[in-house]
Amino acid sequence: MPRTATSDAPKKGFRAGLSPDQQVTFDELEALLNHEQQGLEWYHKVGKRVTTLKGGGGKKRLADLANALGRKPDRLRKTIRLAKRYPESTDLHRLERMGVTWTNLCATFPIKKKSQRHRILTQAAKQRWSNAKLKAEVQRLVGSKRIGIGGRPRKAETYDPEAGLHRLVQESRAWLRAYDHVWTKTSQSDWRILLKRGDAPKREEVRGVIDKMRSRLERMAQACDRR
Repeated sequence: MPRTATSDAPKKGFRAGLSPDQQVTFDELEALLNHEQQGLEWYHKVGKRVTTLKGGGGKKRLADLANALGRKPDRLRKTIRLAKRYPESTDLHRLERMGVTWTNLCATFPIKKKSQRHRILTQAAKQRWSNAKLKAEVQRLVGSKRIGIGGRPRKAETYDPEAGLHRLVQESRAWLRAYDHVWTKTSQSDWRILLKRGDAPKREEVRGVIDKMRSRLERMAQACDRR
């Protein structure tokens, strides 16, 4: 967790505003950050102390804490998520034995259920997924159109090229499954009946849907040819 350039003034000012117990926690946190380790338990210890010092404060409180420690707020925020997802560190020991890294675990934080999170981490460890593939699988699992606070759409996540390829493969598989379920299980006579059913506007609507599907398939084929 790299340091950012800072003077002692922010640290002294922040620490002075803490209670005696909080000052002890702050000193413990600073000592941990000055002796960084890679194990999940180390991140958990950091996260527990960051959570305590942040308290009920919002982004500004976290930003002030990060500034006092000479760290980036986003990095501290991830440790808070770890502490919330894992109030106790017991499960983390098992994940470490599986070879799960901090980067791997962070990629799965969007998955709220621990059982689902551990299932995908187990699969990733057994099949030796790259972190890009793990991110793509997590995105597929939680969905790409989640709604944020207040009903606002979340910002679209960006992927590196490898993650993008994995997502294209997943979407292609999903389309083929839908095709097998809908198209191949419907006979020609069923399609003819569908096109004759209802009044003229309804038949035109059905033909319009088919034309739209054909147009999009042609665009997919053209996109593949360009690659």
